[in-house]
Amino acid sequence: MSRTEATAARATLAPDPAKPGIWLIPSQGGANLLFMVPLGYALYRHRYPLFNFQLGEMLETFPKMDTTAADAISVFGRYTRRMLNKLGIEGVICFGFNHLVKTREGRLMNFIAAGRIPHLSLFFTDPFEVMAGEMVEELVGAPAWRAVVLDRQVWQRLRREHPQGSWYYLSPATDPELYFPIGGLTTTRQWEADFSYIGSYSEELADLMLELGPGRLLIWGDPAWKEHPELGRRFRGSALRIGALNRIYNSTRYVLVLDEHPALAIQRALDVIAAGGVPVVRQPVLERLAEVLGDEPPLPTLTNGPDLLSLVGEATHTEWREMMLLLRERVVGEETWFRRVPRLVEILLG
Repeated sequence: MSRTEATAARATLAPDPAKPGIWLIPSQGGANLLFMVPLGYALYRHRYPLFNFQLGEMLETFPKMDTTAADAISVFGRYTRRMLNKLGIEGVICFGFNHLVKTREGRLMNFIAAGRIPHLSLFFTDPFEVMAGEMVEELVGAPAWRAVVLDRQVWQRLRREHPQGSWYYLSPATDPELYFPIGGLTTTRQWEADFSYIGSYSEELADLMLELGPGRLLIWGDPAWKEHPELGRRFRGSALRIGALNRIYNSTRYVLVLDEHPALAIQRALDVIAAGGVPVVRQPVLERLAEVLGDEPPLPTLTNGPDLLSLVGEATHTEWREMMLLLRERVVGEETWFRRVPRLVEILLG
């Protein structure tokens, strides 16, 4: 079966009414693209009925979802356990806490804190660092609330410092049906470059990019890059679709994986490898990847701009590409969201 035929076959998958309905609540920004879209897609492939899923537009091949149920429960705080039962919703998965903070009068949080429905939050950082402690404590003690932490060190610290919480660890993963090698003839020529970077702006990163020489680099992500007097011309947009990310990873020789949080960097590195690209990571991220994969993978590491330029030669890039294709076989065979879903649902529903 060709990839096109496989995509068409997946588009005909119908939710299994015997499986529990799951309400997915998206977050904002890059977390949706890196985590929630692949997770939602994996749940869909497992045929779980999904509700309130607003991320399909980020994934061109994602089928249209019936939004009737979403409309019925779109006003937080106005639904009841009886209504959720009628819709077949048995659990909620969200990213972080943003949706709880922004809901009117905190009614959704009160609903969860009362244990009326199983609720799972995914984190890549410590929630106590970004929210008021008393707000987190209220949820941590709730009987139906669970947290999946995508960073092993953060997970270990949370378990130690807040033992009353239900903390679980899952490592980041990728999806070879979303990220895959597409071949030279179908790459996007205007995106061809020695290096690409996708992410937030900082003065430190801008200095590094200038060392590379702006002619060798293309940038996506934070619109603040557009305002830089020298690098602004290299900015190409937000890249808020999976297909765009896959083409970027295929079109540039090296992808600079410089995300601030280790879990984000690990996630992006796995996606780049699945796409057949070559990620360049910081040494601490390489060490964290070793925790996920079992040993330290052969990846180029970041030191400074001039050292990165030694990677540009055709022979050097060919060698790295061949190593990445070997590593890809291992990554897509083990570290996928599709394989994570059964454990995730087990954590959610107990």
